[in-house]
Amino acid sequence: MNTYDQTYEAIVLMAKAKMIMNSHKGDIESLPANTLLALAKAELAEVEEAVTSGSSQVHIIEECADLMNYLVALAHVAKKR
Repeated sequence: MNTYDQTYEAIVLMAKAKMIMNSHKGDIESLPANTLLALAKAELAEVEEAVTSGSSQVHIIEECADLMNYLVALAHVAKKR
C-alpha cells in the first residue's frame, strides 16, 4: 500500500459524492474549458484558505475533492475535442 492511497481514496470518494450532491446544478462537462479552468483556480484558492486557516482534515479533503472535480471535467472536455 502506497503512503498516499488512503488519502487519494478519501478524496476520490468525496469527489464522487460531491458530484452527486451538486448534480442539480447541471452537467459540469457542458461548461467551456476556460470556465472550468477559472472555477478550478477559484477552488484552488479555497483549498489554500482551508489549509492556511487550519481547517479540519475533512474540510481540506472536501475542498480538494471540489478542485478534483473541476480538473476531471476539464480533462473530460479536452478528451472529447
